[in-house]
Amino acid sequence: ALPKKQLFGQEATFILIDGTFAGMGGSAPRENYRMYGLMLSHKDPDSGREQGFFLKMTGPKEILEGQETSFDLIASTLHAVAPDAQHNHDQAPADGEAHTEGDGHDHGAAGAEVHTEGDGHDHGTPMADKAAAAPAQAGYTWAVPAGWENKEPGMMRVANLGITGQPDVECYLTELSGSAGGLESNLNRWQQQMNQPALTPEQLAALPKKPLLGGEAAYVTIDGTYGGMSGAVVKENFRMYGLALVSDTKSLFVKMTGPKDLLAAEEANFLAFAASLSAAAPGAAPAPEAAPAPAAEAPAAPMPEAATPAPQAAADNPHGVADPTPPGGFNPDSLQWTAPEGWQQGPEKMMRVVTYTVGAVECYVTTLAGEAGGTVSNINRWAKQMGQTPLDEAAIAALPKTTILGTEGPLVEFTGSFTDMGGASKPDYKLLGTLASAGGSSFFIKLTGPASEVDAQKANFIAFCASLH
Repeated sequence: ALPKKQLFGQEATFILIDGTFAGMGGSAPRENYRMYGLMLSHKDPDSGREQGFFLKMTGPKEILEGQETSFDLIASTLHAVAPDAQHNHDQAPADGEAHTEGDGHDHGAAGAEVHTEGDGHDHGTPMADKAAAAPAQAGYTWAVPAGWENKEPGMMRVANLGITGQPDVECYLTELSGSAGGLESNLNRWQQQMNQPALTPEQLAALPKKPLLGGEAAYVTIDGTYGGMSGAVVKENFRMYGLALVSDTKSLFVKMTGPKDLLAAEEANFLAFAASLSAAAPGAAPAPEAAPAPAAEAPAAPMPEAATPAPQAAADNPHGVADPTPPGGFNPDSLQWTAPEGWQQGPEKMMRVVTYTVGAVECYVTTLAGEAGGTVSNINRWAKQMGQTPLDEAAIAALPKTTILGTEGPLVEFTGSFTDMGGASKPDYKLLGTLASAGGSSFFIKLTGPASEVDAQKANFIAFCASLH
């Protein structure tokens, strides 16, 4: 009896629910909330694959009561475009979703849904839950293990493979913006998909690491009854291999599922595939040759060659490349700065403009399109990372100011137990942070480390922020 509304030109089931919203992880109950949702099941006429499309909006009931017509408008205007077509997202960031710096939770304004790998949505098929979030090109190359085959990539499957003649086996790479909910929540969703209990903090900390695109990814092997993304399917005696590399700017997940007896012989191939992943040169295609199985630990693949400023020759020299600002946004390559004496430039990291270290302290600059969630939400995510209570708007307005990009930004100091993007807790830490908007983008400068070392670098941090232009 549920009403129908238009989604991708078809009749989708519409639902309106009022109540206490628990969020994706169920950890942040919000009373007097409303949810609008559209669900569409569709069979692709060419491949025969069932596709699920979801559009969802959540927020305070009194606000959403006046937004149903706008929700309907978005749904009725959604349409497929060619991979290289220009998307019109108006004021949204380039990937179509309002992102916040650093933590991956509630990435959108007024309840835009946060996506995590394995959150119950089929990120591997075209769907409206994260419209236009997938890159237009894969951006990676990889070697295909013997007996495996490439399959058509999905909207959220950057790489999609299987074993020839084994339709129950899937292996794919998913790339999501931000921390995508964090390492713990994603791994425990995988546990849930396999009908296994959640991992304890001790179990999470003890997980082995395997190389993935220049980083060390957490590695899991889970046996059980596979329920699929929705939990509706029941496949007994299944196995899942999973690699999760989570950062505050981009998260990568490699996942393989299939019958346990088949996957027992494919672990080496799975790890070889993951180790072979590397950044693609423009126009490159996946390598056709077979990936050799690693004898022991596979070597780390190189980090993607992101566009970053050239290495700094000396600490007192301005840093950066004076590229013109492109239409519609800020070009991070045009950012310049002076690094404090003693700061060492760290390796390139995805989505970061630059990273510096001094002792056990790390400082980095991140830029995101648009407002990226706003000042209040980002500062309070930093507070959460440090185990501190959120600040209200009045408290944020009263924060001291520092100079960044020729304007004033709030200077945040939080001391406590720092939870890094991998979920590890570091006691007696301090976070210094500031943020500002310029050129249609949001900029975040964040410094973390042992409290005593951060205190010693505070003046340098302020000087570094002031040098940005």
